[in-house]
Amino acid sequence: MPNDQWYASLGRKLHLDYHEPEWMTGIAEGMTPEYTSQQVRMFREAGIQSVSFFLHDHHGYCFFPTEQGKPHPHLSRDYAKAMSETLHAEGLKAVGYFCVFTNVSLKDQHPDWLVTLPDGTKPSGAWLQYESSSPCPSSPYLEEYVLPLLREAVSRYELDGIWLDGGAWLTSTLCHCTFCQQQFREATGLELPVSSPHTPKRPWPVVPTTSWSSGDSSENDVRLTEWTTQDESGDNEQWVAWRIWRRGQVQHYLNSVAEALKSIRPSLLFTDNASGRWSSPLVLTENGRFVRWLSPDELAIDFFSCDPVPMGGHHEIVLSREGRYQATIGRPFDFMNERFHRWGEWQLRSLTDFKLEFATILAVGGTCNFSDQPYPDGTLEPAVYDALREGYDFVQKREPFVLGNEPVPEVALLASGPSQLFGPLGNGRDAERPLGPVGSADTERRTDRVAGAHLLLVEGGLHCLIYDEPTLRRELSKQSAVIIPEQCLLEEATIEALDQYVRDGGRLLVTGRSGWWDEQYRWQGTERLAKILGLEIQSKLPSPIYYTRLTPELRHLQELPDMPMQLWGTAFRVQPQSAQSLADLIAPRDDVWRDGIQDEAHWQHYTTFGACPPGQKVVGPAITINHYGKGIAAFIAVDPFASYYRDGHAQTRSMVLALLELVLPTKERKLSVEKPLHMEVSLQRKDDTSVVHLVNFFAQKRLGTLIHNEQVVPVRGVQVRVRRESAPLSVTLEPEGKPLEWTYDEHVVTVQVPEVEIHAMVVIR
Repeated sequence: MPNDQWYASLGRKLHLDYHEPEWMTGIAEGMTPEYTSQQVRMFREAGIQSVSFFLHDHHGYCFFPTEQGKPHPHLSRDYAKAMSETLHAEGLKAVGYFCVFTNVSLKDQHPDWLVTLPDGTKPSGAWLQYESSSPCPSSPYLEEYVLPLLREAVSRYELDGIWLDGGAWLTSTLCHCTFCQQQFREATGLELPVSSPHTPKRPWPVVPTTSWSSGDSSENDVRLTEWTTQDESGDNEQWVAWRIWRRGQVQHYLNSVAEALKSIRPSLLFTDNASGRWSSPLVLTENGRFVRWLSPDELAIDFFSCDPVPMGGHHEIVLSREGRYQATIGRPFDFMNERFHRWGEWQLRSLTDFKLEFATILAVGGTCNFSDQPYPDGTLEPAVYDALREGYDFVQKREPFVLGNEPVPEVALLASGPSQLFGPLGNGRDAERPLGPVGSADTERRTDRVAGAHLLLVEGGLHCLIYDEPTLRRELSKQSAVIIPEQCLLEEATIEALDQYVRDGGRLLVTGRSGWWDEQYRWQGTERLAKILGLEIQSKLPSPIYYTRLTPELRHLQELPDMPMQLWGTAFRVQPQSAQSLADLIAPRDDVWRDGIQDEAHWQHYTTFGACPPGQKVVGPAITINHYGKGIAAFIAVDPFASYYRDGHAQTRSMVLALLELVLPTKERKLSVEKPLHMEVSLQRKDDTSVVHLVNFFAQKRLGTLIHNEQVVPVRGVQVRVRRESAPLSVTLEPEGKPLEWTYDEHVVTVQVPEVEIHAMVVIR
């Protein structure tokens, strides 16, 4: 087996999270040879195939005797030696964990190597509770501390892999250390920005009555809420240059680590936590200046791995979203899920939780990496591995039908890298509104657009994958349809590729300000996609809320009511050229503007959350569709996806699904499923075999950020339709191996699935 394939072929992994503060005693004390052997046998009996264990934690302490670093002051024995040797003796892979850009001891020897904020203070690294513990990547810390320590570890121990943490994802803090000042000035000719940008906001005194969360009330309690009806980001030249420059350092970091590791052990594989995620793009720079945005397949790492839900939350949605991107890159990837609610705890969540999370990972093409946390002496709770044995048995039964599969392209969601970092903040900022004025909620995440589009498509039963720009251009001809959810920054090569794609018969849906800026956040104008869309974008409209009334043609596709539908967010007046209007854009009542002047200073807050009822004035089309060449291009003048991610309104979902029925009719799709909203579907392929995944997720408890699943109600009577060139030889429900009823007509296999509990696979051969 090629060296780079072992990680993909092993579907059941374990990560042991073992951060230990200086004052904790008895570190690894329980890891006697007898207990270590017992522990590793427990892993093997639970179905685990690979284990990552600690070499260097986020305090900067080593778990082995070292000449280059600092062992934990209370380390009782060589933990790295005990784990690596015993794992290999039991036939398991040994992966060393190494936390990079956090260190509590550095302040004593090299305080100038630490991140320095603009006010001169030195912050804590990551989640540490100690100030002055965040090393700067511009300093000599990487070359003079991290790389020598990594070389020492991989020379001393026979490791199969290295799992880096606190690396790429810890390089976003604005630093004013002397190294950053000098290097940034030399690279760009600019001085460092003095703060992160912010949208100018206005004070709005709000007098609350009774707090809905606490029940407390105070007649004299006046809190000052900042608000705005606008969504400008406040990005400026210095900030854009700094973020590009800083993200360019990540490529140097990864290349340096790869060279150091492979020079000693060429067969060793390594990754960096969260590198390669769509929401955190990386950039190629030369001498600190922009060259181009990178696709993850250009990074020096061998596989992708991350803990995407570190503080508890909606595992299934996050795992699905991240996996549908990483599946397009062409390298092995896994995701961690945890035994506990949040990292640093010792609860045991429901086995149903674990099975649903494992099923979601498999359905998007990943492998599983379960996370546990040892006690300070290194010992573990056997009950956890009793549960994991059942969970990994669930995975193992499914592996013959998933390992080696490829995702089938159908609907492409474009996640432009720079659009996640720069540009307007997104319409989701006006969703999830607190008691107060419009726009005062802190929901200013540019990533909400892609996240909302993914959520809407998953609920709507459309199989989708998420692409960055270079990967989409390479795979564009394979897509049944492309959705651009207000990706404000686009490369010219992407614009040209989309033009040809639609001309050749492709289907396209665009929302909002997509493509108005280039990949370096330079204004390019509103017309870059206008020819494809068949319209002219004339002006930005002033209100933060608009309404749309659909034509009967569109409304009847989803049986929507004949009424104005509310849409929060920045809207635009458009003039169709060759496009057909499918909905009117209706402004709010004129009364909301004081003295009839339509600007932010004259917007008047109306009702509890700042909405204003619709007026009678139609300001232009809200939705258009255009025939361009052999293809179809649709446009929505107010991006609906960011608000959908926050509000999840059924009418918004139905409106978009109705439009997609015109863009890509159900009968033309590669996969269509009659299912409830909460069931997720995906389509994979290996050679001539198609695999349809059905994941039955329904959160029974939603308390704050924690989502729990303990009981799953089976779904019955699911109908699956898969487009296929020839009639199948067999259709079975796996992993049970049960034959299913099916028909084949007009190149479509229709399958009746009697029941889905947690996860089922329809395998068509």
